[in-house]
Amino acid sequence: MTGGATPERRNLTARLVKDLAGGQDVVGIDPSRLRVTFLVEVSEMIGLKALLAVCGIASSGRLGAIAAHCTEVGLEEALVLFGGAR
Repeated sequence: MTGGATPERRNLTARLVKDLAGGQDVVGIDPSRLRVTFLVEVSEMIGLKALLAVCGIASSGRLGAIAAHCTEVGLEEALVLFGGAR
């Protein structure tokens, strides 16, 4: 199910899951529902909770005020910062 030497044997799992899930009439995942989970994961990766504790920041408003003074980071740089590749 997970491999093979010929192109038509690769990624059989995705096709199997699509077929078992009901095909075209199944509602897709809404990316906005993944946002909080993603933000928590990234926050843990960068140690945000520890940074907030050390700095004595208890509210998101204060964090927003600090972020407003930070230098903008482009997509390519952000990917490198968070360990991604592009």
